[in-house]
Amino acid sequence: MYSETFLVNRFLILSITSLTLLGCSADPHKENESITGAETNQEDAEAVSNDQSSKSSFLDEEENRKDYTSIYTVVPPEDESVISLTEFTASKPVSWIWTPPRSTFTASNYILPAVESSEPALLSISEFEAGEGGNIEDNIVRWNSQFRDFEGAPVTPVVEQITFQGLSATQVAFRGEYMGAGAAWHKPDHTMIIVVLEQPTKRVFFKILGPTKTVNVHRDPLYEMLHSIELLSP
Repeated sequence: MYSETFLVNRFLILSITSLTLLGCSADPHKENESITGAETNQEDAEAVSNDQSSKSSFLDEEENRKDYTSIYTVVPPEDESVISLTEFTASKPVSWIWTPPRSTFTASNYILPAVESSEPALLSISEFEAGEGGNIEDNIVRWNSQFRDFEGAPVTPVVEQITFQGLSATQVAFRGEYMGAGAAWHKPDHTMIIVVLEQPTKRVFFKILGPTKTVNVHRDPLYEMLHSIELLSP
């Protein structure tokens, strides 16, 4: 019979031998491949990170550092007594009040104060490149569709040629119930006067719209403004 000590020692020897054999049976190539793959993935990640960091952020590009606030923010004119456009200036009537344009097509807006129990009118000035802004005949048809007479029939526009400062312009006037461009309600007894000034490189539209009483009071100031136009040197 073997002694208890002999059996324990033999068991320990067998256990150590088995563990040694298991360790030797592991494939060293697979272990190396695993390590190499991990290193490669880490190198690839570092390479991508370095490549991205080498590229300039869009915040650093010159195009995106423009001061868009100054480009698109509408501010009052520096000289409130003058109406300034691309190719000319004109004297602003004292009572007209500058207000921010509500459309990108509008260069300047002015409120024309109300008279008596009426409401204010609005002067809008729009500038287009030569050839843009639609031909005058199509515009007249479109403007005319925004009005009807006091009996609900189409109005007849008054079209005439006017001159000021040696410049020729087309004036179109409408009077009646103003329906607007898809307006939810109609406005009775309104007048709209549009003066279209054609220049070699620009087309300028001066439009007054408002209650007839108010517009009639501001007709003379409109013509005085037009006659004060001074072309800017190219």
